[in-house]
Amino acid sequence: MKEPSQEEQVENYLRQGHTLTRLECLNMFHSIELPRIVFDLNVKYPGLIKSEPMKGANGKRFNIYFIEPPPEPIYREERKQLVLF
Repeated sequence: MKEPSQEEQVENYLRQGHTLTRLECLNMFHSIELPRIVFDLNVKYPGLIKSEPMKGANGKRFNIYFIEPPPEPIYREERKQLVLF
């Protein structure tokens, strides 16, 4: 069985609820092309991956990428039924 591509690895990692920066992507998946991978995934699945600009402790700016969890389902309150004996 072939090893998953970098794109598949990034997608699986983000779908597990993790966040990812470009430097983390380099260290974990040996790819500096995270913005391209995110672009390709957003073409395949529109709006899947979001990004947010961040500022590090040293003042450097970078983006953090993530997948928003799906909204919590709204359950209707169960109707209480009167049981007659």
